[in-house]
Amino acid sequence: MSRLTGIFSTTRNYNPGDEFILFGIQNLLREVTGPFNTVYYNRNPAVQNFRMTFDKEATIGTQTANWYQTMREHFSERENTWAPELGLDFADFAVFAGTPEWVGRMVEPLTTALADFKGPILYLGLGSVEVMNNCTIDDLLGVDQTVLKKADLITVRDTAAAKFLAPLNPHELPCPALFSAQAKPRTQKQKIAVSFQGTAPTNTQRTDSDVRDYMIKLLEKLNQHFTCSVIAHYVDELAELKALIPQGIDLIYHADAADYIYTYDQFDLVVTTRVHGAGLASALGIPAYAIAHSHRSQTADGFLAETVDIANDSVDEVFSRIQQCDTPAKSKIILQHQMDSKNRYLEFLKPLFAPLTRHDATP
Repeated sequence: MSRLTGIFSTTRNYNPGDEFILFGIQNLLREVTGPFNTVYYNRNPAVQNFRMTFDKEATIGTQTANWYQTMREHFSERENTWAPELGLDFADFAVFAGTPEWVGRMVEPLTTALADFKGPILYLGLGSVEVMNNCTIDDLLGVDQTVLKKADLITVRDTAAAKFLAPLNPHELPCPALFSAQAKPRTQKQKIAVSFQGTAPTNTQRTDSDVRDYMIKLLEKLNQHFTCSVIAHYVDELAELKALIPQGIDLIYHADAADYIYTYDQFDLVVTTRVHGAGLASALGIPAYAIAHSHRSQTADGFLAETVDIANDSVDEVFSRIQQCDTPAKSKIILQHQMDSKNRYLEFLKPLFAPLTRHDATP
């Protein structure tokens, strides 16, 4: 019998943090199922925004039509990923891999197909969005309600998502990015990775200028005492960050999310505005300081990252905290937390896949 095949709703080649979540989920599932085939539904806005804008009837001249569907056969938006015309007959299980894009029109093609799906459906590492403060599950698209209610496992990474999904009894667990890499103990504090966003209007992952300026000042302070590098996660940040960081500091960027695993692994400590920069750090056993700047920052608690509030924590205070950080002790705590959290995930996953597991699958 052949190995299992899973379809994963994720974001490819956009925000590597989304892919860190994906890597963590894949690592967990391999411990349960052994090797499996992976198919992606790509939530990258560059792939989905054209559909979301034009998949509706519109009148041009005297003709009314759904021009998106009319033109659909003449272009490809799939990038070797799943599209509705492929169906789901090939799939054994489905996974929504974290991030706030787990409901709504962005995922509607997949949720529509999953309404009649018979295999396990998992929502893992769901995070909140601010709109949840003003609505309930009953306000979601009907197909989202259908698939969420038939889901076999839902885990959430923050209290707002837990509250919103309370009628469905989700489990509060750290974001699966915690399992995205192979951890090892950290024993030094010499090399520090500093990761932050730019502020350019064209940067869809930008932060406010006060956050960026805070990070520049902290970087300058840290670089006087440690070996520092700056890690960019998004191509739009390169020009801005290169112009801002002090001369001689290495600026690192990768087009492939998997390459960040090796890069972060070279450091002893991470300071980041990127929630899932803290996640990958913890996955590697590296202590992290997470600069809080949005409602998503609570996710970093699940990575045991130290939270920094720029409104209350001065650059000097944070620098002092980093100087005093006992890296080996903190790393040991993170590794134990990772093991405990993995065991909790596996307790939920193993029973779901036991009927599907094929022990004679080809490695």
